[in-house]
Amino acid sequence: MLIALGLEQTADTGQLADFTDTLTHTASAVNTVYGYRLYKFTDSLGSIYLKVGFGTRFSTLGGDTWFPPFFALSIGTGTDGAGNLVNATPSRNYPYIPPTGSSSLTPTTLCYAGMRTSYGYAGEGLMWVAMKVGVIRQKSSSDTTYILRASLDQTLDGFPLLFFAIARPQGLDGQPQPGAAALVAPSPITNSPSATGAGYPNYYTPSCDAVTEGGSIKSSCSILAKPAYDVTSMRDSNLYVGVPFMSFGSDVSQLYGIASLSAPAVASGDTLTMVLGGTEEQTLFIPHRGIPGIAQLNFNWHGAAGNPANDTLALRWEGDSV
Repeated sequence: MLIALGLEQTADTGQLADFTDTLTHTASAVNTVYGYRLYKFTDSLGSIYLKVGFGTRFSTLGGDTWFPPFFALSIGTGTDGAGNLVNATPSRNYPYIPPTGSSSLTPTTLCYAGMRTSYGYAGEGLMWVAMKVGVIRQKSSSDTTYILRASLDQTLDGFPLLFFAIARPQGLDGQPQPGAAALVAPSPITNSPSATGAGYPNYYTPSCDAVTEGGSIKSSCSILAKPAYDVTSMRDSNLYVGVPFMSFGSDVSQLYGIASLSAPAVASGDTLTMVLGGTEEQTLFIPHRGIPGIAQLNFNWHGAAGNPANDTLALRWEGDSV
């Protein structure tokens, strides 16, 4: 999928030649990473390198018959030729679902059956992937311990198998800027999976790690919030839009091409046109409203639908689908 979006696999040694080894289940007392691949995302502003590890999460509990798989994601400004990133951000694991000590958690109880659509985009200042959207079941909405999209449809609004974005800082003119990038990835789905699905902890916020060409790395930064410049595109007076900011070295800048908005006001697959900075109108796409947004964005400013749990992400889009 990354190759289809225009990313290039690097020539680093030690990468997975194919995925044969990842198809064999290995029970282990430690997280098992079967291997990795490295990719280069290039726009006119430079190149950012992405490392993707492929593994399964271990269990210290008895009774497990299946170990959920996960992706390990990090970015850097280069590679050393031997599979290591230069100026690497911390590895972020997703979905990172913990085993339960019970045979009730299986691929068929955790995931919906059937084909699921994947979306991707790679353009100036931004690339993102939403793989098999909605395939991971969300737990019953009667369980209020978790962010479960109470206003949404449980059967339609599960979680993606994988979502992440690499975004450059946005300048005052609304255009992406060189010299830095941030990796935005969901927090792990770590709360009590069961035969009915999985859930996020309350006040979910995605991880955001930034790297600059000078080697400054900011990790686990709180994403700052500000209302969007244009909040006139509203549905039933209920579409509230926020834009994320991130620390890049000593500077704080808006992330290019990303917004967080009120999920109950939109549907999966919707496109919206709005200004997120400068004067340029951007087309934004909601790949799946079950992809959690940045919880605190609209909560602090608008109280989106009265519930920060009901935010979802809208991302710059030019109609690419893989």
